[in-house]
Amino acid sequence: MLFCSSVAFAELSGVTSGWIQGATENSSLNNVFKIVGSAKTFTLLDEIETGKYLIAANEDYGVHSFSTDSSQVFDPQNQNNIAYWLNNKFISTDYTGEKLPDELISYALDHTWETEPGYNSSEAGSVSCKVALLSKTEFENYVYVLGTKDNLNKENQSTDEYRFWWTRSPLSTAGGKSISIGFNGLSAGDDAGLQRLVRPVLCIDNTFFENVKLDTQYMGYEVKAILNELDTTRAKYTDSEKTIIADTAKNDIVLTEITENWTDSAYDKNYTT
Repeated sequence: MLFCSSVAFAELSGVTSGWIQGATENSSLNNVFKIVGSAKTFTLLDEIETGKYLIAANEDYGVHSFSTDSSQVFDPQNQNNIAYWLNNKFISTDYTGEKLPDELISYALDHTWETEPGYNSSEAGSVSCKVALLSKTEFENYVYVLGTKDNLNKENQSTDEYRFWWTRSPLSTAGGKSISIGFNGLSAGDDAGLQRLVRPVLCIDNTFFENVKLDTQYMGYEVKAILNELDTTRAKYTDSEKTIIADTAKNDIVLTEITENWTDSAYDKNYTT
């Protein structure tokens, strides 16, 4: 069951690197979905307001530096910053790299993203934009859903460039460094100029689920529960697809290579929790 969370960033001290405690190894299938016609998959993390949802990408979208000017602040106004890149070139129609589905970009909402205090700061920050990265605090909050052994953290990669993904959180103990997440729940304070994997997060609302057709062969029961409460006429599901959606007692997942690191018990089609 989704829960409405309220992460009080203003009350937090700065974050440091280290092992994340209590993390589950594998990702959950209960909250996953993908859009018909797209290979990209996403996890529904939370209903942060009534009818407004936080979602995270399950795959990486290439590598990028956090900031080329040593800033550890996630700043969509700074052209040298990953936040600016995410909300401009990354979602532009002429971008040729790994892209978010067009339907998701169309329904992404502006959202205020809060971030923990950084080096020599006692105050949390916040920015408004559509595409962001998870904060370390959010990752810890949702690690039971995301797991630590996922499609981004490849232990057999030879360089950290492909073993860690950026958060939007600054390292509190040193300037010019931001937090990245690696395999098995390890977080690191990395120089902002280093290349790390990009894992976007966005906010969408019920209009996305009402208008965009999702793949019923890759749908967790938490997503089904949302669809069953909405008028999805415009998404044009067939009668057989509606039957699958109505069955919220199980996940309907046809496994592919992209889920190789997910829950072991999910290797049966139509995995039931």
